[in-house]
Amino acid sequence: MIGLTWADGNIAQSASPNQAYPTIPPIVELAYTYSLGGDIHEKFDARPGAMQPLNHKYIYDGLHRVTDSKRGTGSGGGFTAGKDTQQFALDFLGNWTSFRTDADGDGNFTDAGETISGSFNMVNEVTQQTVDSVNLPFTYDAGGQLEEKQTNSSGGKFIYRHDVWIQNHAIKSPPLFLLSVSQCLCGLLTFR
Repeated sequence: MIGLTWADGNIAQSASPNQAYPTIPPIVELAYTYSLGGDIHEKFDARPGAMQPLNHKYIYDGLHRVTDSKRGTGSGGGFTAGKDTQQFALDFLGNWTSFRTDADGDGNFTDAGETISGSFNMVNEVTQQTVDSVNLPFTYDAGGQLEEKQTNSSGGKFIYRHDVWIQNHAIKSPPLFLLSVSQCLCGLLTFR
């Protein structure tokens, strides 16, 4: 197990031989367990007395790809899955062909909106997502940049515009103008 701890001030171990807690309460204390293959098996909130559902348990397929991401409380044999647990079905390229989220924590993925499926083209771009039997298409330009993404069954969509350096500079959701970035600071060409 490997742990990370952040606390205000200096952190030290208690002088008591039977107590392994820090001398001040940590702000964040995460502990990780790994499989023999090096995959993260579990990540949990290791603060003394922590009971928030912030813990994660991961399950992998034979190619070390995450197929289940369980969120909940406890750790090890005492782990209890809860709200926002996810399951992924992957194709041979590693694309998520379906993505299921237990939004209400009831242990099943049958409620409305809990399953999203997708399809991909030959260059590995998402061409369509299906949510509650509603198909939401994606379109791309000749350079492979996302141009439009439908967001709901009533025709709502996001329109993406790119500059000559293939950086996204505008996102629109007709009739509203959502985002305009005059200089995108995410690429080398914009640093002058």
